[in-house]
Amino acid sequence: MKRLFKKSNTRIFLLAVATVCALSSSAQTSIWGSPTPLENGNDGVPMTVGLKFRSSQTAYIEGIRFYKWAIDTNTYVLRLYKARDSSLLATTTYKNDSATGWVQSTFANAVTIQPDTLYLISVYSPSGNYSYSDNYFSGGVSFTNGRFTAPASNLTDGYNGLYVYGNHVPNTHYEDSNYWIDIVANDPNLNDINWTKTGNDIHNTNNGIVTIGTSTNPAPGDGNLKLAVNGNIYTKKLKITQTGWADFVFDSDYRLLPLDKLEEYIKQHHRLPDMPAEKEVLANGADVGDQQVLLLQKIEELTLYIIELKKEVETLKKKTRP
Repeated sequence: MKRLFKKSNTRIFLLAVATVCALSSSAQTSIWGSPTPLENGNDGVPMTVGLKFRSSQTAYIEGIRFYKWAIDTNTYVLRLYKARDSSLLATTTYKNDSATGWVQSTFANAVTIQPDTLYLISVYSPSGNYSYSDNYFSGGVSFTNGRFTAPASNLTDGYNGLYVYGNHVPNTHYEDSNYWIDIVANDPNLNDINWTKTGNDIHNTNNGIVTIGTSTNPAPGDGNLKLAVNGNIYTKKLKITQTGWADFVFDSDYRLLPLDKLEEYIKQHHRLPDMPAEKEVLANGADVGDQQVLLLQKIEELTLYIIELKKEVETLKKKTRP
């Protein structure tokens, strides 16, 4: 490999010790952060550069980023592979931007990667332009940022900092160079095998329970529980689906409890019939959907009582008229 063009003759390579950058989303993380490579090269032919990496946890790779010089406005092809067999996992492109700096492109769908598995990302440049730092992966020193590691060149993982002429899987090395390409990964707190991400939607695929403000299941006997929040919830609208409603009160065969019997029940139980007792609600909470049905039932019963009383009043009026 012969570097025909480069920014300077000084062979200096960067240690990417900068704080991990804020990418297009505050929940996204990367390997390198935001260092500025000191050198760019061009071998006079289209070229693909690559980086091997692994994660200590299950992770979601949303795309690839790389450092681009302003002289290059070509369409790049970015790919994610399994490193061992070069099986392609995802592809995206980056088009026509003259800006210098870190740029990125996301995949159509995030790719789930497994812990302690070696992966390879690549960037194809039709013009052959690339950024680099020589001898970056030599000396047996790997670079680790959080859960992600770009391994040093070694007998187990092979060489890191790869390239190939043309639009192919990079498989050749030169002076253990770092070509400053990187991953775009999402929030590590969501990187659990039971979670998947589609666009902006996050899904739990293991029928698990999501808790907020607590790590304790408040209702271990409820097999249908999915979400528990220890705190207030503010929302503009809440929709509850029910399997039944209280319109049965207006059926022709529905019988109201006589008012004298209703009075006796209230004096004895200190609540309306069918309504839960205070002790029960304090101990187990109240089902909002069921409560809405019960409240509507009582309102409809009250309406029927009022209608009956009106009829009785009208009857009395007729009897008392001169």
